[in-house]
Formats: sequence, structure tokens, C-alpha cells
Amino acid sequence: MIREKSKEAIGILGETLAVTEPWEDARIDCIQRLLQELKDEALRHGFTDKQEEITFFKESKPFFCGHLMFAYMTQKFRLDSPDWSETFVRQFYQAKLNDINSFFDDHKEIVSYYRSKADHLDEVLFIRGRGSCPTWLCTQRIDADERFSTLGDYPFSQIIANELTARYINELLEGRPKDTPNDPDAPVLKWTGDSINFYELAYGIHCTGQLNNGNAEIIEVIRVLAKAFGVEVKRPYRRFAEIKRRKRISRTQYINSMGTSLNQKLEDEDAYIP
Repeated sequence: MIREKSKEAIGILGETLAVTEPWEDARIDCIQRLLQELKDEALRHGFTDKQEEITFFKESKPFFCGHLMFAYMTQKFRLDSPDWSETFVRQFYQAKLNDINSFFDDHKEIVSYYRSKADHLDEVLFIRGRGSCPTWLCTQRIDADERFSTLGDYPFSQIIANELTARYINELLEGRPKDTPNDPDAPVLKWTGDSINFYELAYGIHCTGQLNNGNAEIIEVIRVLAKAFGVEVKRPYRRFAEIKRRKRISRTQYINSMGTSLNQKLEDEDAYIP
């Protein structure tokens, strides 16, 4: 039962992640609600066997808690971020990345266990009521309710949160102008159309899997296109939500118009063939 509930909750959260920014209260509220529902389910019905309990506290709960921590971290990050020169802002970002790297260095044993997908300590780390964990491996649990916590789910949540935050900061760094000059001979192409058309194009490229064998993340596609066309990226997931809210008959207005224009061009060219 908890396995199906977890899958359902992950699907709901995925939809929320697609239309909210990391720091938005709507995302936080969604995660908190889903976590409470999972807790209620776990306490009411328990787990069918030991492996189901391990999977839940090793994968499911850290997924939600990690995203919740990430949301809180980005909220604080935005509050602390200085409104100074580009150089100072980049230094601030880099300092935050250094803090995250220090966390990984200080907890390298549990980080290695997480990243290598090891399982030899799973019954110690992800079964409830297993006593104390070796200090070299992880810190003590902080969840006051031991009915819904294990020795390892909190450290795994921390790792997920820090990885998400590091990715977020790197995206900010790559999206900001560098102090080095651009190639003076490079052509300048500026996106001058409607911004919603830019995002529709980016999502279209992403959905057709034309980049990195279909493994490119949407934010990577947006970032590369934004850099190429001089677009300031603002709330990409909200723009996708705007596209979804369009009438079904015209959700892909820009892409449809591209096809129409290209076909017209081809027909015009054919008309001049003797």
C-alpha cells in the first residue's frame, strides 16, 4: 500500500515541480502535505516487509524531504543574495558552492554510500528502531517521531538537498554574464519575438529528444538557447504552465506557425522551379 501511495505522491510532486519555482510557498505546501499523507499511511498500515520499509526510508522519504530542504535553502539563498556588482554576486554564489562541497567532504562516507547505491548497511540505516549509527557514517536522527524516521533517511535527504542546491547555483552562475569579453567576431542574434514563443520552442526541442540522445534536462535546453539568443530566463516553469492553460486546439501556437511558415516557404520555392 505505501509503495503505491509513494508513487502517486511522486507523480503529484512532479507536476508541482514543473509549474513552480524552488522557493515558492505553493511547492513547500505541496511537499508538506504529501509527506504528512505518507506518514499517515505508514503509521496506519505499516509496511508489508522489511524491503518495503528500506525502500521507503532510503528513497521515497528522502526524495520529499530533500526537495523540502532545497526549497527552504533557496528561500534563504534569495534573501541573502547581495544586490551588488556582478563580481560580488558571483563570489557569493561561489562561496555557497564551497559550503556545499565542504558538506560533501565532511560526510564523505555516507555520501559515498548514497552515490554508489550501496546496500550492505541498509538494515542499519533504513529500518526503524536500530539504535545509534556510527558517528563516522552519519549524524543522529533529528525527526522527533521515531515511528517515522531511521538513522539514514535524514542524511540522504541532506545529500539530495545539497545536490539540488548546487545544481541551482551553477545554473544561476551559467546564466549570468561573465566578466570575460565575448568573441567580437561572433554574430549577435537577439530574440525579439514574444517570450512565450521562446519557451514553447525550448520545450518543443526538449520533448522531441533531439539533444543528448533525449537525456537533456529542460532547464539545460532553456539555458543554452537563452545564452544563444540573449534571453533573460525568468520563471520557466511558470511559462510552461501558461502554455498548458491555453485552449487545447492551439496550445502550440508558435510551433504550429513555424510549420505553416516553412511549408509556405517550400511551396513558394517550388512555384519558381521551371
